[in-house]
Amino acid sequence: MESNLISIIIPTYNRADLLPETLDSVLSQTYENWECIIVDDGSSDHTPKVALQYTQKDSRFKFHQRPTERKSGGNGARNFGFLQSTGNYVKWLDSDDLIAKDLLQKEIQLLSDENADLILSSWIYFDSANTHFPERNRLVKAAPNNGIELLNKMGELGEFSFPSCYLVKRDLVAIAGLWNENLRVNQDGEFFFRIISNCNNLRILEYCGSLHRKDGENKISQKADRKSISNRINSWKLIDAMIQIRKNPQELQTYISGTKTILYNEQRDSGKLDVILENSDFFKEQIRSEKSRKIKLKFLLLKLKNILSTSE
Repeated sequence: MESNLISIIIPTYNRADLLPETLDSVLSQTYENWECIIVDDGSSDHTPKVALQYTQKDSRFKFHQRPTERKSGGNGARNFGFLQSTGNYVKWLDSDDLIAKDLLQKEIQLLSDENADLILSSWIYFDSANTHFPERNRLVKAAPNNGIELLNKMGELGEFSFPSCYLVKRDLVAIAGLWNENLRVNQDGEFFFRIISNCNNLRILEYCGSLHRKDGENKISQKADRKSISNRINSWKLIDAMIQIRKNPQELQTYISGTKTILYNEQRDSGKLDVILENSDFFKEQIRSEKSRKIKLKFLLLKLKNILSTSE
């Protein structure tokens, strides 16, 4: 394994129109010791042709089709890409997002001073209309020293980071495990919870190097879709269960309580009180802390309605 080789892993699906911009952002890196593993998840457009053009342009690009034994979806492609990679540091990048040309260089410079398990930088949204979006850097400004502090800051600030904001030591992935191929919603949240919670040596890069596309088709919010809501809550139940079996689950109380409150407020504000009641054990702290008498009355009426419907 070559020292300080960075493996950039890109899962892709029907991204022929946007993939070139993403791959160009990799190709333009001032740091040259990288490999880019592109894994197609069964595209029906000419995404594979686009990817193969880049492998011909530069041998550091590698292209694969997700094998059938891997589950369809981005997680299966990510896991297969990781198994094909050889770098001792890994960066996951979505196939419609970008990284600044000197991001890898700055991360490696930080590594030369600190033998970090994980590096975190800030990020920004962008779109095709060149709309100005503010830099998302509150987690970076909070300057956490380790994974537990970072997770609690996420819960406290209600903030998150996209996968491309992290540079992950390969050994840390071996400890935390690969992406959960059964998850379709919040898979990055679940994966990076395991990565971050196992990180003892976190370093912060005060630089905005990740650009997350806001108007891509796969960025359209599905929060209003009931199945997506259920899957999202279930992913956080999985994270909560992992926290509860830790030696000291209370050390992550700020993280999980903050996250539950965000999920609770989203469903309450959109009128999905029945979803909250269906997951009352998960949201018991938030239900107990509810201050609105109107909401409390609605909860009571829903409970009575459920009792009556089951007794018929």
